[in-house]
Amino acid sequence: SSDLTQQLSATEYYQTILNTVNEGLIVIDCSNSVTFANRAAIEILGYRVEAFLGRQAHRLWHHSHVDGTAFPLKECPIHRACQRGEPWQGTDVFWHSDGTAITVEISAAPMRHNGADGSLVFRFRDISAQVKLQDKLRASETAFETLFNNLPVGVYRTSVDGKILMANPALLDMLGYESLAELATVNLETANIMGYSRAEFRARMMREGEIVGLESAWRRKDGSPVYLRESVRAVKDSRGNLVCFEGVLENVTRQREDALR
Repeated sequence: SSDLTQQLSATEYYQTILNTVNEGLIVIDCSNSVTFANRAAIEILGYRVEAFLGRQAHRLWHHSHVDGTAFPLKECPIHRACQRGEPWQGTDVFWHSDGTAITVEISAAPMRHNGADGSLVFRFRDISAQVKLQDKLRASETAFETLFNNLPVGVYRTSVDGKILMANPALLDMLGYESLAELATVNLETANIMGYSRAEFRARMMREGEIVGLESAWRRKDGSPVYLRESVRAVKDSRGNLVCFEGVLENVTRQREDALR
C-alpha cells in the first residue's frame, strides 16, 4: 500500500542519516540484545550485521575489563542504565571482533517510544589513538622529569624580568637552597648573587640571543662564593617577542681553585 511504501521510505531515510554519523550508535533492549546498530558501530567493533543484531551486547563486545578479567553483566553501567531507565556517560573498553581492546567514550540515554520504556540508545567513539597519544606524552614527560632531576649540571628558566621559573636539583645544590619555592623568592634583577651586571646580561641577551661559556662568581645562600660556567639562550614566541631565558650552569669552582695553585 502507499502508506507502507511511505513508511519504508521514511525508515530508509532515517537509516541513511544514522549511517552517515561517524560515531557508533546502538540500541539495546532490557534483555541486553542489540536491536539497532548504525554502520559506524559495526565498523568500529568489526562485526558483520548478521553477527551483531539480536545478540547480547555485553557478551559480544563488553565481556571483559581491559586487563582481561571477566566483566559480569550485573556490573555493567550500560546495562544498569537500561534497567533503571537512567542516562549514563563515561569511558570504558569495548572488544573488537579480533580480540583487540578499544577505548571508547560513551553517552547513553533511555529511549521511550509511545510511552513505553525498556530500551537504551548509546553513542560511542573510539578514542584509542587519543589515549595512546596521552600515554606517550605522559611517558615523555616522565622521561624529561627524570633527566631534568638527575642532570649533574644546573638547569634553569627565568623570566626576562628576573623571576626564577624553573631550577633542577643540581642548581639548588650549587646555590645552597632547599627547594625551588625558596630559590624563587630571589629575583635576579634585584638580588646581587651573580658576578656580573644583570642589566648588561639582559641587554647582551636581547642583542645576541645567546651567551656561551660565561664564567663568574655567584653567591650561595650562605654568602659563600661558587664559580659557575653559564650558557644561556633567549626563548622567543612565534612573533619574535622575548619570552624567557633558559640556561645551563656548571660548577667550575674546583677547576678554578686547581688552576690558581
